[in-house]
Amino acid sequence: MESLALIIENLLNVSASPETSIKIKNEIKNVYKSIFENFDELQVQPINSEEIEKAANNLLQQMFNGEMPVSQLVKKLIEYQKSSNPKETEIYACLTHSILDEYRFYHQYPEKHLKIAAELFGQLINNKLVEGVVETIALKYILESIKKGSGPLFTFGIIALNQFINRIYCWGNYLNTLLEMPKIKENSELYDNLINVYNENAKKNGLPLKVNEEALKKQTVVQGIFKCESSTDIISYVEVEGFKKDIRLNGRVSQNRAFDGDEVIVEINPKNEWFYGDGATPDPDNHADRNEDEDQKKKRLVMEAKKLEADSPVYATGHVVSITKHDEIIDGGYFFRINEKNYFRHNLFV
Repeated sequence: MESLALIIENLLNVSASPETSIKIKNEIKNVYKSIFENFDELQVQPINSEEIEKAANNLLQQMFNGEMPVSQLVKKLIEYQKSSNPKETEIYACLTHSILDEYRFYHQYPEKHLKIAAELFGQLINNKLVEGVVETIALKYILESIKKGSGPLFTFGIIALNQFINRIYCWGNYLNTLLEMPKIKENSELYDNLINVYNENAKKNGLPLKVNEEALKKQTVVQGIFKCESSTDIISYVEVEGFKKDIRLNGRVSQNRAFDGDEVIVEINPKNEWFYGDGATPDPDNHADRNEDEDQKKKRLVMEAKKLEADSPVYATGHVVSITKHDEIIDGGYFFRINEKNYFRHNLFV
């Protein structure tokens, strides 16, 4: 059949040539007509919309019945989206349209089916199976769902959002809107994940990191002014209001691209990583018996760092997790900030 198709293609090319005589053109047309009358499979059949809809619904039914996991359906849709087979591309288009159109009925779904639909909905965005205006509509539906604050649609929105959370940085304003929503802030795990995604992208692009306001409220981190005498210093400090002793940062990784004068957020390290000067006894910080969760542990470390006296040989150590405000002209004119990505170094003190 492939050979026959090639023959037909060549015949059509010959008939299109201006050098071909009218007689030969007519003969080619007759041959062309004769071939298609005898081989039905070569004829372009109109796509049956009912057949397409039935195939799309069958795939969805398999998913909701547990016969096909969401991941498998997503894989199939990716194949259909790129397929050269018109029927498969139509099934892809029909199914994705159905999932979005069905949004108005999701609040009526049983919990099991609602969660499956939410997973698929989010994966459509995650795998770029919806684009352009359709993608915008899908994102809008999720935002509307989360704004509900409770109920089936809220559950739907949270599950869907988690499916494409690692792509959320693609929509900066959308992410900022989510981070300001009270219900997102109440979900500490989701809120932290969104902050982390934002900051990972910010690091790659040389942009200021976003402060975790909830962590500040819970007092699991501290905010202060970064102090570093020169760019060659690997030991630096953070001055925190209300603390008698500065927080010590060991190494450039702990500084996290901060410059002298920047306002930063610092997380305190475990006590076995603190700096113990002459005469000080290191604390192994073995507190397994405390039965603390992560937030309680961080808050305790903040409180213990705050208790240190100014003349103590012990320094609490930490690491910068966010830069909340840049100092436009760094101390003594050592660095001048041109933009968020570049700095002009003026070696006044070298």
